[in-house]
Parts: sequence; structure tokens; C-alpha cells
Amino acid sequence: MDVDVCVFLWNGENYVGKEKDLISSLRSNGINCLLFSSNAIDYYLSPEGRKDLIDFISALDSAGIKFEILLSRNDWIFPENRRHLFYILDLYRDFLETFGKDIPVNLDIEPHAIEGQRDFIDPDIWNLYIETLTQVRNRVNYLNPLISYVYRYYGFDEDVVPLSDTLVVMLYITDLSRIEENVVYYREITAKLGKGLRIAFSVEKDLTGGESFYKESKGNLKEVLKIAENSGADGIVLQDYENLMSYLTAN
Repeated sequence: MDVDVCVFLWNGENYVGKEKDLISSLRSNGINCLLFSSNAIDYYLSPEGRKDLIDFISALDSAGIKFEILLSRNDWIFPENRRHLFYILDLYRDFLETFGKDIPVNLDIEPHAIEGQRDFIDPDIWNLYIETLTQVRNRVNYLNPLISYVYRYYGFDEDVVPLSDTLVVMLYITDLSRIEENVVYYREITAKLGKGLRIAFSVEKDLTGGESFYKESKGNLKEVLKIAENSGADGIVLQDYENLMSYLTAN
């Protein structure tokens, strides 16, 4: 089975209109899926900016690289802040009608990162998170929630997985035996409901060795891909493009 090899692209506006070098870099490193985040996503989804984004996506598509949207902001969990999220999703739905092709939304909202929640997620915060996911689910055709592996202690299997098309588990560890254990665990849960599974890893330079593969060998990262494939996962996601390029150069 072939698995997707995806990468986060933050500040994607820096690459729109300059995609030739990006595509060459992605293809030469075996990456076939781009999770695109932009501080200007409102503009690119609007009537004024959508042509640039359509040209960008079409160039990726011609190169065999999947394009997916990545939306990330933790305070969208609160009802008073969701208006902006829903505004983006409304633009997104209108954009899809113009583009004529559906694109998954990867939603990165981290309730454990809300102030005061790191050691224990308050049930009220968790409920707000599930409420947000549910409302987004009603607005998009393909939803891929990003979750931390610590959510396994908060009923994610009953609350988050049913709302997902593909679950993206941010497994920021480098120990291969622990990675295999976790991939098998999440694959069993998602497979029961017929959901997809991707596992996200970090190659960030500023994280510790136990969290990021930045100081690990390329061989270890290739072993992760084998583990994902052998365990039936649908893909891996690497955090993020700029750090990955630095990692590949340094190693």
C-alpha cells in the first residue's frame, strides 16, 4: 500500500506565484501532499484572489501533488471567535463552486493549548471543542481534525473520530517502538468507523530530540514511513516544510 507523505506549509502566501521551485523540492523529496496555511487565506478564497490560488493548486495537481487547506487557530474554540472561522468556510464553499473540485479541510484547534488546560482539559473546554468540530463538519465535505495523542484520555474515539474523514494524530515522539504502538492503536480505532488515519511528526529544529526528528538520521524517518505503511495508516504528515528543508540539508 502506498501512503501519502504530506507536509505543513505555513505562510503559504510566500509561495503562491512562485510554485515552480516548491513543486521541484516536494517531488524530489517524495512529498505528494501539501497542507496549505496562509495568513491571507481570506484573500485567496475571495473573488479577488481566487485565481492566484486556483493557478497554484492546478500547478500542484499537474505535478501529482495533493492540495489541502490547513486552518489553525486555538481561540476558534470559543463561540464569540467562530464568526471568523465560519466566514472563511463560507468563502471556501464559494471557492469550491468556482474551482469545481473538493478539497479537504485540516482543522488544527488544540484545546490542550488553551491557557490553563495543558495538564488537564476542562470538560467545558472539551465540549466547546467538539461543538466547534460539529459546526465545521456541517459546513465542509471533507474534515481532517488534527489532534494531540494526549486526547486518547478524553474520549476522542467517541467524540472526534465520528466527525472525521481522516484523523490526523500529532505524534511528536521519535522512539520507533512507541510510534508503532500508537499507530496500531489509532488505526484500530479509525478502521472500526471506516475513517482514514494520518500520523504527524515533527522535524522542527527548536524542539527537543525526543519530540522532533531534526537531530535523528534520515534512516529513522524512513522507518516511520514503513511503520505507517505496515500498520495500515493512510499517510504521514511532517511539521513543517521550511524545517524539513533545513533537516534534509543538515543531514
